[in-house]
Amino acid sequence: MYSNPSAYAPSSYNNVPLFEGANVEPQQQPMGMQPMGMQPMGGFQMQSLPVATLAPVSYAQALPMSGGLPQQPIYAVPNDGGDGLRSFDQATEANSVNSDGPAMVLVEKSSKHALKFKHFHDLKLGKPVVAEFMGSHAGQGLGRRFSEQKKYGQWRYTYSALGNAVPITIKLEDGFLVVMDTRASKRELCFDVSFWKYEAGNPVNFVGGSSESLTKQKGGGRSWVVNNDGTISCQAAPHLVLGVGVEIDAKDLNGCWQCSCFPCGCATFSITATSNDNYDECGIFLWFFVIPLIYRKKRRRTTKGVNTFINTADRSDNARFLSDKKINPGPYCLYG
Repeated sequence: MYSNPSAYAPSSYNNVPLFEGANVEPQQQPMGMQPMGMQPMGGFQMQSLPVATLAPVSYAQALPMSGGLPQQPIYAVPNDGGDGLRSFDQATEANSVNSDGPAMVLVEKSSKHALKFKHFHDLKLGKPVVAEFMGSHAGQGLGRRFSEQKKYGQWRYTYSALGNAVPITIKLEDGFLVVMDTRASKRELCFDVSFWKYEAGNPVNFVGGSSESLTKQKGGGRSWVVNNDGTISCQAAPHLVLGVGVEIDAKDLNGCWQCSCFPCGCATFSITATSNDNYDECGIFLWFFVIPLIYRKKRRRTTKGVNTFINTADRSDNARFLSDKKINPGPYCLYG
């Protein structure tokens, strides 16, 4: 028998998810805040200056994956341990690892990257189903990025990843999408919107707390609706569904940028890509619009299929791109 104990990404603190990238250290923050780069308040919304011409990001191309699922995949088969819970053979948990696959993210419902779950009829009825897809993503399944269950304080986590590995088994329970393959310890993992930020491109990972009440927090980024077309919508933002993460090439970010973050100041800087997943950032930040601070950073992509780039010298400093012209918008930010 095969096991899929997906660990959970501690994506919440005070009911607000914490972090999204596989290499980003979690930072405890107040309700409603998110990890920020060099900005003390809010996030940056940035736009290319006229001096640079940026190639349009290819958000219409899903990451290629070779091959498909095994012809006769050995899916998770439950053992009844006498307590009504499913238990799985831990020796085969690595079968569901897609270490190089793209992450699962939120996308617009009309997007060609929206995922349609093959067994959605049974899923709506509350039956355990294998998380494989139909339509344009047929032959692919949903797995985890790493096999071990990681922990942070009272949280357990793993990151989502699509690919050709044996899919995880999921079940819809009272609006929560539960990863069944982790229930041998009676500690469930649920699908969780990173930071509980309802915007296209934001990752969705697998989350579990030290108690059922922590794991199943209602009214936020862990509540889902299975639609009649096989897509799965975020209950808090029904226009967004589960989809495939599509990378922005760091080379498409090359050029001069400018931002203003009231009342902290403004910055002008340049981005120079060193590879598809890495870039150098150099600029001047005017603290309170008066005091000049020259800085230089090296950034790298955190996870395949996710457009978050962390400062290699400070993992709490990360920049998440929504497109090749917009990054990490916040309530106090202007751009020009």
